[in-house]
Amino acid sequence: GEARVFEPVAPDSSLLIGFGAVVVICAVAGYVWAEEVVPVSRTKLAISKRSGGVKDYLDELRDSEPTSTEMVEEEQSPASTETIKPDVGDGRDFERWLFSDWLNKPASKGGRQKEPALPILKNAKWNSGDNPVLVTALIMMIGVVVASVTERVATL
Repeated sequence: GEARVFEPVAPDSSLLIGFGAVVVICAVAGYVWAEEVVPVSRTKLAISKRSGGVKDYLDELRDSEPTSTEMVEEEQSPASTETIKPDVGDGRDFERWLFSDWLNKPASKGGRQKEPALPILKNAKWNSGDNPVLVTALIMMIGVVVASVTERVATL
């Protein structure tokens, strides 16, 4: 028979408008998230950590278990060596582990400075391994890579 020739065809303009609308909506949502939602939420959290419900919760969590100052040598001052240990066996170990960054913050910098999750973006404020958006994106990328590799292997 005759060979068929397939030529590229421009997509329908309504399809392009739909794609464009999705891109614009995503860009606006990302901007609002980064410039409005996150800064306001961080400010509310900082106020609550200083003098609100979060401070009360952390104080209760800190006071409900012994610190490691009992095991520290006498030559160091107790204030600089007090560390909250997560595993004391009182049923709140997971909570202490989860909030260990806030419970063990150094007095000098207002919290432990974490290593960036993405080394190429060292100065980005959101670049932390406990950022849920970053972690979700990483999990999705791993899923895409695993699916691609398994599909490729299955076709061999």
